[in-house]
Amino acid sequence: SETVTATGLTDMYVKCGEIENGIVLFDAMLERDVVSWTGIIVGCGQNGRAKEAIRYFREMIGSGVEPNEVTFFGVLTACRHSGLVEQGRSVLESMRCEYGLEPCLEHYYCVVDLLGQAGRFQEAEELINKMPMEPDKTIWMSLLTACGTHNNAGLVTVIAEKLLKAFPEDPSVYTCLSNVYAMMGMWDRLSGVREAAKKLGAKESGLSWIEIGGTKV
Repeated sequence: SETVTATGLTDMYVKCGEIENGIVLFDAMLERDVVSWTGIIVGCGQNGRAKEAIRYFREMIGSGVEPNEVTFFGVLTACRHSGLVEQGRSVLESMRCEYGLEPCLEHYYCVVDLLGQAGRFQEAEELINKMPMEPDKTIWMSLLTACGTHNNAGLVTVIAEKLLKAFPEDPSVYTCLSNVYAMMGMWDRLSGVREAAKKLGAKESGLSWIEIGGTKV
């Protein structure tokens, strides 16, 4: 059908980074289904066009087409890339309350990352505590990195303990911890992480050590 063909072409433009052509083609479509709407929303989000992604999301709802889990992930990703905290929180809330869809870890990750980037750590922790599933390492590592950016040493220590307890043999956890400790100048803790990683057999080249005065820390 014409809708399927146009949707495929729009998707091609979006994936090639030609978002303007994708938007022009989408806007010219006479009929749009959930796949075509979701495609343009995800495409706008991936190409730094968060406001357009949100606009299309609202137009989609106004047209009577109900969004699915992928649509919501596309909108939340757009919000995350552009730091649109309030919009992201509102979209996540509407997912369950208005459409009866249960957010999965990927949806929660977007909003936790948003809150962390904004330095709103209490809200991020509250959201994690309300999640119906256990947070995975991606969520904790996202919040950990945000703590490093905002110099929140207290929460770094708390999250580090959670990560090391839940994922004691995961090299990526040690990499993330080493980066944050180095960022914050927490050299004693960085040294401890390095020693722990060595005991696990983690290759030093896989960790982001830095040098100070010719000495690796």
